[in-house]
Amino acid sequence: AYRWVSPLHRSGQSANAAGACEVNVACSEAANWQDQVRGVVRILVVTGSGQGYCSGSLVNNVRQDCTPYLLSAQHCTEGGVTVAQYNQFVFYFNYQASTCNGTTGPQNKTVNGCSHIADSNDNGGDTGSDFLLLLLNSTPSSTYNVYYNGWDNTGNASNSGVCIHHPDAD
Repeated sequence: AYRWVSPLHRSGQSANAAGACEVNVACSEAANWQDQVRGVVRILVVTGSGQGYCSGSLVNNVRQDCTPYLLSAQHCTEGGVTVAQYNQFVFYFNYQASTCNGTTGPQNKTVNGCSHIADSNDNGGDTGSDFLLLLLNSTPSSTYNVYYNGWDNTGNASNSGVCIHHPDAD
């Protein structure tokens, strides 16, 4: 479950609200996932009802041409988002703490704005996969050292996986 489950759903709480089970990417448990960490972003989302934070991941396409596609969750835009609001989204790259117990990260590596490409159209995952695909308005600077997380279109199942995100915007 990712929402509407008490006590996990802590709407309105501030930084440091992530659950104790959330492991920081600066901790040793994340050592094998450091490339993938560089592909995850914190997103300032702007909707008709206000602003909030979500997480997303840069994803490469099968051409591997580094088009700046970003995969997130459709529930982040529930209630609708206009073209003008998508252009106000802010994508924070390398937003991660420098220590295992940290809760904030640098906010100086950003890309502003995006275009909506596709979504699951499933009421935020209530009846489907809850995906949102965006195209960033500009390619992240090479100085950000980003990583484009990939996927395999062969149909072969992966033998491992991990979820990297910003719980409660931490």
